[in-house]
Amino acid sequence: MRSGFLLSCAALVLVSGVANADETAAKAEAYLKKAEIEKIVHDYLLENPEVIIEAINIAADRERAAEAGRVAEKIAENSDELFSNENAGEIGNAKGDVTMVEFFDYNCGYCKRAMNDVTALVEGDKNLRVVFIDMPVLGPSSELAAKYSLAAKRQGRYFDYHQALLSHKGGIDEALLQAKAKEIGLDVERLKKDASSSEIAQILRANLNLAGTSGITGTPGFVIGDKIIPGAVGKDVLGALIEDVRKNGG
Repeated sequence: MRSGFLLSCAALVLVSGVANADETAAKAEAYLKKAEIEKIVHDYLLENPEVIIEAINIAADRERAAEAGRVAEKIAENSDELFSNENAGEIGNAKGDVTMVEFFDYNCGYCKRAMNDVTALVEGDKNLRVVFIDMPVLGPSSELAAKYSLAAKRQGRYFDYHQALLSHKGGIDEALLQAKAKEIGLDVERLKKDASSSEIAQILRANLNLAGTSGITGTPGFVIGDKIIPGAVGKDVLGALIEDVRKNGG
């Protein structure tokens, strides 16, 4: 009995040893094959580096497409606040077939540069509507200027005041804001009262939230169709994007 048991154990050890040896051999073979494949790939890439460049370009294209999709989704989610914002200033054709939105700050030098481009686009395109969304991010004087600007809207002179402030070179303070208002014939006392109202403060908070949820990270920031265009890119670039929306939608 005892000898039979010992023989059985020995047989199990032998079988187990053979199985482990086979497994080890299989792993070694797989490792060698992997090393061979890696060497083949390595040598191929060294001989054909353009393959790496092509792969990088493909990955970049995919990421750009994915980002464009994310931007389009954000714009669609905020469509009403962007394109039909009753609290924003606007110029151009109220029933135009394309609406361009601009987020801006009165202390932004690039916004000052972009103003002439925007004005020229409206003058040359009778079917364009432009919406201005105050985004005061460059300090307290930017916020104060935005409040006065929205107060000017209540007197029906938003764009006149908008142009006056963006044309100004230098710092902005309350004295300047009131002087510019007087120059274009606004009721300054009413302007001061409206600018300090809680309603206008709430509009500015909503504007900043809208910028954040829409993916606007700086000024100027334009929204045309389902695209965001950061910076003062010039009249020709904006005009081409407007025409693209007109022809292809977006």
